[in-house]
Amino acid sequence: MATELPDEVDCRQLADELGAISGSISAARLARISGSFRITGSANAELDFYRDERGRVIINGEITAPIEAVCQRCLEWMALELGVSVHVVALPTMDDDEPEGLDIVAVPGGQLRLAEWVEDEILLACPMIPAHDTASCSAPQGAAPESTEERHKPFAGLADLIDKRS
Repeated sequence: MATELPDEVDCRQLADELGAISGSISAARLARISGSFRITGSANAELDFYRDERGRVIINGEITAPIEAVCQRCLEWMALELGVSVHVVALPTMDDDEPEGLDIVAVPGGQLRLAEWVEDEILLACPMIPAHDTASCSAPQGAAPESTEERHKPFAGLADLIDKRS
């Protein structure tokens, strides 16, 4: 059984000790995952904390979580296993001077709200339009999309009318 991760950790202390943590966060602690998504088990995280050449705290690792999502084709629940690779800089505030391209997490006083951050990463990894494979989806397959030639175009003659008024 995986160790239950705490709600908060001190990033600076972990980085100074070349620390790594791994464990799980129970589904009950991830209450913001709702609506079209639901978590079906504990989220697992394996995270390394270290300092880069500029002395900044870096968090590097993997987060996995079993979720279910509503398929946007058939509107049935489908199982997904999310896997997220994280590489972020932990800063006391969101600093405008940081180079572009770095993901930043704010850690006021060096304290990372670990459970909340893991939940954020899971939410960001959820697919925008979840859907089964076409072969395994229960949505009707027979209807073809309507062609553009047969579609009613209510504004098709608008440009001609504007040109005539000018």
